[in-house]
Amino acid sequence: MAASVYALLVASQPCRLPCPTKPTTLTVVTRSFKCGTVIVASFGATSVLIFAAPDSPFAQPRNVLFGSMLSALVGVACFHLLGSTALAVTLAVSLSVLAMQLTHTVHPPGAAATATLGWWYPLMPIGIGCGVMLVVAILVNNLARHRRYPRYW
Repeated sequence: MAASVYALLVASQPCRLPCPTKPTTLTVVTRSFKCGTVIVASFGATSVLIFAAPDSPFAQPRNVLFGSMLSALVGVACFHLLGSTALAVTLAVSLSVLAMQLTHTVHPPGAAATATLGWWYPLMPIGIGCGVMLVVAILVNNLARHRRYPRYW
């Protein structure tokens, strides 16, 4: 229920990011150019982790927030350095996983957060979206007496 409400809130927000002139192979978000809506595909998997498996190390706030933002930053950098190529796509995902492992912020859906939307993309919608999801997860998961979220920060 909370994930559905969150998805509606995010989907109804107008996008202020620059629109690419043509779709590219690295684009992982769906954009409606008429209304400016941005839907981030990895948020669905993130919601499953933080609401259905809140004890998982991958669902902890540090991993959710920094793993997703770091992956988005790596994806944007690969696109800007290599253009819209197969090499950029494979390096974006591979380097995202490596960066998450090196920083101990592994969040599997984070690797899917790579996109071509510009340097603000890691902050908005990824960072702000993850932040909103985490606030909702903390509120909802701590309503039940037998659940405690987060386990650690």
